[in-house]
Amino acid sequence: AGGDAAPRRSRAAPVDSVLRPEVEEGVTSGSGGGGPLAHELLGFSLSLLLSALRRGRFESREPEALALLEPFLPLLVRAMRSDDDAVVSTALRVLSSMLGLPLRALPAHAMVLLDRTMGLLRKSANFTPLSDLVGVCLKVVTA
Repeated sequence: AGGDAAPRRSRAAPVDSVLRPEVEEGVTSGSGGGGPLAHELLGFSLSLLLSALRRGRFESREPEALALLEPFLPLLVRAMRSDDDAVVSTALRVLSSMLGLPLRALPAHAMVLLDRTMGLLRKSANFTPLSDLVGVCLKVVTA
């Protein structure tokens, strides 16, 4: 009686609950492309990070603070693939601000970040040579 406990069955959360929200068309995308809300949230998050970087919230003499930034490097690569120009531009500005910090993970991500930046530069130069995006790309490449 004591050792023969029945296995617990997992119950799925009901749709439209906090654990399993109902998907609203045009707000989220299961394909990973994101919708308008995803782009807004990503842009807002990157803007907050950029503001913190510019205000010196991540001092180079605090290894704990710098360690918090390292997981953002692969996320910046993904943000630079966004189809929203504002998100891409902000991601590049964040990257530019992070390049001056002694991040241990930076060498491991440097080639991917540089390749993506150069790809954006090539693509942008074909359309608008004096755009803001081109200027930010050049700043990242020369940093």
